[in-house]
Amino acid sequence: LAVLEASSVRFDVEVEEGLDPAQVADSAAAIRMLLAAPVHEAYTALEIRGCQCTSRVREPAALKQSRLSKGEALVEVETAYARVLQVGEADHGIAAAVQLGRAYENMAATILDSDIPFFLSEAQREVYIQLLHDLAFPQTEKAVMAYEGALVQAHEHTLYGEDADVALE
Repeated sequence: LAVLEASSVRFDVEVEEGLDPAQVADSAAAIRMLLAAPVHEAYTALEIRGCQCTSRVREPAALKQSRLSKGEALVEVETAYARVLQVGEADHGIAAAVQLGRAYENMAATILDSDIPFFLSEAQREVYIQLLHDLAFPQTEKAVMAYEGALVQAHEHTLYGEDADVALE
């Protein structure tokens, strides 16, 4: 990965030095997609879980910490795919937008699947679940926007491959 990262950084340097980005855009975008993959994979593996304990203090703290960790990891995913989009290469840009959509969908699903504090009453559980839905909704909206962006790029460049199909779903 270090070699790929160095190649990715070299692209930025060469463009600043006057290289026409179109000459190396495909390679630079492909490298950045490869660099984004493990970041995305690590993010996807994160869950929002409590402490699996009977402590009324540790349970909410564990839930909060895992939510924060997942949110921080999403920022890393966004940054990784933004680096792909920055290159301006259409095929990989579409793929990056689709992967961003998937990341947002994963965040929404993870929020909805998160642990519910064991000590809540039934009425409190219902309110908590509604709050989870309220937290998940903006992520779903972001996913839709990312997929729409992928479709716009696909249409502009008449590139209708697998990624465009995923965005249509």
